Amino acid sequence: MEYLAREPALFQQVQLLLKFAGGGHIAGGGGLEAYLAYMAARLFACRLVLKETGSLYLHCDPTAGHYLKLLLDAVFGSKNFRNEIVWCYHAGGASKRYFPRKHDTLFLYGANAKKSVHNIIRLEPYRDIYAYDKSGNVNPGYHPEGKMLQDWWEVPQISSVAKERFGYPTQKPLALLERIIKASSNLGDLVLDPFCGCGTAVEAAHQLGRRWIGIDVEPLAVDLMARRLRERCGVNPRIRGIPYDFDQAQRLAENAPYEFERWALRLVPGAQPNFKQSGDGGLDGRAVVNVEKRPRPLYGFQVKGGRNVGRPAADAFRGALTQHGCDAGLLIVLNERNATRIRHAIGSQERVELNGWQGPRISVWSVEDWFASGHQCRASRPALMGEAETLELLRPQDWQRRLGI
Repeated sequence: MEYLAREPALFQQVQLLLKFAGGGHIAGGGGLEAYLAYMAARLFACRLVLKETGSLYLHCDPTAGHYLKLLLDAVFGSKNFRNEIVWCYHAGGASKRYFPRKHDTLFLYGANAKKSVHNIIRLEPYRDIYAYDKSGNVNPGYHPEGKMLQDWWEVPQISSVAKERFGYPTQKPLALLERIIKASSNLGDLVLDPFCGCGTAVEAAHQLGRRWIGIDVEPLAVDLMARRLRERCGVNPRIRGIPYDFDQAQRLAENAPYEFERWALRLVPGAQPNFKQSGDGGLDGRAVVNVEKRPRPLYGFQVKGGRNVGRPAADAFRGALTQHGCDAGLLIVLNERNATRIRHAIGSQERVELNGWQGPRISVWSVEDWFASGHQCRASRPALMGEAETLELLRPQDWQRRLGI
């Protein structure tokens, strides 16, 4: 909250809002007060870098939208509120206990509402019969390109078979981001997405001739965004914050263990990090062995980023593999010294055969070896499903499909 301390009046408003929201909870059981404090600091940081003609769009669902509107009024000023946009869609189920929830909200604010860029968008022809003459031409007084876009938008959710789908939990339709960028920026303008996820906003910005910056604290998201830009836009982005040498990997392991865990799993083609990282039961990720028989064998992963890891980690991992029904697994450690120590400690062990691959039930591999080998995964392991697929996070129900059950 150090950003907010620069403006005492704003800081006081935010404190009152947090006090008012102190007893609430957001979906998933997290504290509403903590979430709003988190958002307040980041929204204020966005306001500091937003130029006078710029706009901010905040996407939210009904859970905390009313609180976020008050927070935005405090940070940007209520006079700079421009629109509450309703994004309508038809995906998902329907409840019999309440009206089906088929929309989200986008709050639109400007740094200076009187000077913010706003490009008129016309998407559809007029439905009013009086707009056309007998020959089908648009009558005077009606715009020849059709009706002006209003503040409710019908943009379909991403289909499960759509080419743009990456399986990222918060992925938005490309059409939605294209509409936002077209409306509030011009060619050559700079677009910032500080929660970029899988990179939909930066792809849309690039395709529309805008400069862009994408930020995310999750290495998985940054990795996915970079691959997306290479495959779909032919761009090799400059990335800051992802380890590019072993020293950086050590710092990531020390400062952000969960991020290191997911980043390390992405070094193994076909490995899928857990959808949730807490309460994982001793496994940090899974993969499915690429065989025709069903149910397919399951392969487990455990990541240890400590500087001193030994035999106890391998013993615990063996128990986790048994508990979760995995035929074999890979223990990933930070440095090669630990990997060598564990291999010697466990010595000869049970061996398994999976689709022509024969090897130990527990293989040990180090991140240090990945850098030393020129970014190659030299771990002894069977062929895994999804090694050539686009990165995705698998929810628990998706594993049944992969396993063939």
